[in-house]
This record gives sequence, C-alpha cells and structure tokens, in this order.
Amino acid sequence: MKNINEIDIDEFAKLDIHTICLVDVREYYEFTEMRVPGAKLLPLGEVPENISSFPLDTPVYLICATGNRSGIAG
Repeated sequence: MKNINEIDIDEFAKLDIHTICLVDVREYYEFTEMRVPGAKLLPLGEVPENISSFPLDTPVYLICATGNRSGIAG
C-alpha cells in the first residue's frame, strides 16, 4: 500500500462506500457479532498472504474495533 493515513469516524462516515474497498481485519467471531455494511473480512493474520488481492485502482480502508490491528495491517 502506498499511502497510509488514519482517519476518524467522522471522516469515515463521509466516504462513499461504493467507491472504496473496505477490509475488516478483525477475527471471524468479531465480524459475525457486528459488521460494517460493505466490509469484507480478512483477519489480520491473513493480510500478508492476501495483500496482492487488494485493488490497485481503488482506495483501501482497513478497519478493526480500536484501530490497533488496522494500523498493524497497514
């Protein structure tokens, strides 16, 4: 990933979910308990082997419960 920027929930709320790739890096059980509509699950431990599947022409946003795992994944 080229540019890594952290955004807050207010900035996130302004995004058009149809123009981004939203990746949830939490674990499966967390994702099934609560999810953001449009997010795709890719647990943190699976990010390195799947990073090539991220689109090159679309902004990718990584999310988790607190920002820790998405920061590590980025």
